[in-house]
Amino acid sequence: MESKTPRIARTEYPLALNVRYRGTYESVITVGTGRTVSMSSKQVLFRTDRPFEPGSPIELSIEWPVSLDDNTRLQLNIQGDIIRSRGIWTLVTVLKHEFRTRGMRSVAHPAGHAESPYTARRQSELLQVAGAAH
Repeated sequence: MESKTPRIARTEYPLALNVRYRGTYESVITVGTGRTVSMSSKQVLFRTDRPFEPGSPIELSIEWPVSLDDNTRLQLNIQGDIIRSRGIWTLVTVLKHEFRTRGMRSVAHPAGHAESPYTARRQSELLQVAGAAH
């Protein structure tokens, strides 16, 4: 049975984005994928299929929904520490972050990848959230 979704910082943004991680589980380095639930400038809450050890370091690579020039995809790379991990929920504190390019996006979106639902104003807000941690 799943528990309630943990809450993070006061200014959090509900973002369901694909995430890849590299972290520690039972003292073994593990890599995998998950999905963000919400983010703030200082914390990321995501879902995955395994718990992590609180206090251990983790690296996240998040597929960012905003592109540069409408065709250069971005990813948000985060280095952080696990604050809490229970069941499918993992809360990470952001220690360092940077945006990196993921390559060019074709004009036609691949099957199953719809255009981002974010308006230009919302996209600007999302970029400001990520930039606020610097």
